Amino acid sequence: PPMKLPSNGFAYQSWKLLYSDFEAGLFHLVKNQFQIIKKLAPQVDYVVGVGDIVPVIAAKILKKPNSFIGCAMSDYYLDPQNPKVSSYSGLKRSMLKYMKTFVFPRDSYTTNNLLKLGIRAEYQGNPMMDCIEYNKNLDLNLSKYARIIGVLPGSHDDSRNNFRTLMSIINNLNFQKPFTYLVAVANKDDIPRYGKDLSKNNWFIQKTSPKHVVWKNNRDELHLLNGYFGNILMTSHVILGTSGTGNEQAVGIGIPTISFPCGTIQYTKKFGQAQQRLLGKALTFIPNPNPPPELMMKHIDRAFNNKDYREQVKAISLERFGEFGASERIIYRILQSIHG
Repeated sequence: PPMKLPSNGFAYQSWKLLYSDFEAGLFHLVKNQFQIIKKLAPQVDYVVGVGDIVPVIAAKILKKPNSFIGCAMSDYYLDPQNPKVSSYSGLKRSMLKYMKTFVFPRDSYTTNNLLKLGIRAEYQGNPMMDCIEYNKNLDLNLSKYARIIGVLPGSHDDSRNNFRTLMSIINNLNFQKPFTYLVAVANKDDIPRYGKDLSKNNWFIQKTSPKHVVWKNNRDELHLLNGYFGNILMTSHVILGTSGTGNEQAVGIGIPTISFPCGTIQYTKKFGQAQQRLLGKALTFIPNPNPPPELMMKHIDRAFNNKDYREQVKAISLERFGEFGASERIIYRILQSIHG
């Protein structure tokens, strides 16, 4: 049984969020899930856990062989000021060893460290890159000379507030040449709500459809898009993002990404700093929640025009995300392990 919790899944960021989840019924949710998992045992032969260590606990309850795709943990996250041997805690490593779990970490750096610590780990790439779909039926009708910035407000409950903050920054940019902004709207119902925010700031509608609305102001063009995330990533030259997975996927395909603390749920200063460690110089994280326009323009200009920097981002992309097709490679290795 699912439940929408106040933390939106980010209870690990603070005790306050964790407490709010318990008040909302987290204990009863876990209890119900535990009971249902036990009932499932006769139907299950093998468990594939994805994300955090919780699915491995399910495998232990079911007493089944298992694999773990650890896309939520990376040793790049580790803070140099607070050195640890692994992003996988001692307790997690003990459980993985005890369960004889076949682990597929999200990058080669984490994989090599886990191997040194005696974990059965193998790197096959990052499967989050395999769910970026490009819809050929969408025609944005853009000039080949257009300078395109993708805008990723995120998908959690504070995404509209993030969008307003991003737009206040965009409206204060003072470039000579126009930009085209492609905004990823996670919820289709938010398209008219985002539109209200735009209309209050001298933007007007040029073209409209249920999942794609084009807005213009005196200089720039902006597209509100729902369900075309892959098109946004594969069309944009630079990303302005307050998104977790979205920012990572952008860097994963080699797009320079710029972010700053925004919203109250996910993209806090602490989260942004951790994501910068994860993505290296490919992510420009500005710790100021209200970055001055001149600073934003400086970073946007570098992301567009500095060829050395763009090549550096592409190198980081390959180093930290690997080649596309990780999902199929992981499935192949799991099947091989099952059949011996």
